[in-house]
Amino acid sequence: MALDLSGLTQDQQIAAAAAYAGVPESVVRGQWRVESANGQAKRDADGVIRSHSGAQGDFQVMPATQAVIEARAGKRYNVRNFQDNLEMYAHIMRENMQMAKGDVTTALRIYQGGPNRKIWGKYNAAYAPAVLGGKSAPAPTQRGTAAVASAQGALPPVTSLSDAWEGSGNMTDTTWSGASIT
Repeated sequence: MALDLSGLTQDQQIAAAAAYAGVPESVVRGQWRVESANGQAKRDADGVIRSHSGAQGDFQVMPATQAVIEARAGKRYNVRNFQDNLEMYAHIMRENMQMAKGDVTTALRIYQGGPNRKIWGKYNAAYAPAVLGGKSAPAPTQRGTAAVASAQGALPPVTSLSDAWEGSGNMTDTTWSGASIT
């Protein structure tokens, strides 16, 4: 199943993106809040919300990640457009939820710091609690793993985080989204 957010209200887009990614809507909203203050973060001279590491848009997607998603989807995304940024976010979180075997906290940590746990550090440790508003993440379920993949057009199975990223060209070992909670 492809993700199509066109013609939906913003609330409906968020609900559809959450369902596609296999996370609760509260996670999508929490990440939007942390990543860009719900789209209200300072914009640069080009009108783009951009982090110190170069991540862009409402959900702070790195340009290299955007290029991979565009190649996979066969379309171009505009980082100034909420719907486009949300769609990229949903693709990223869907893959992260598969790598994390449905564990929302781990998927969030991958979003913030990439799959290499050795480099996660203190900011990464604070990311999931910031997104979740100090609450515990929902327990891992089948919704975030094989059930989501089979229901929504399976991505290749992954056996480990390093296998998932080996040669994929998705990211470097330093960041996934480039998000900053500082």
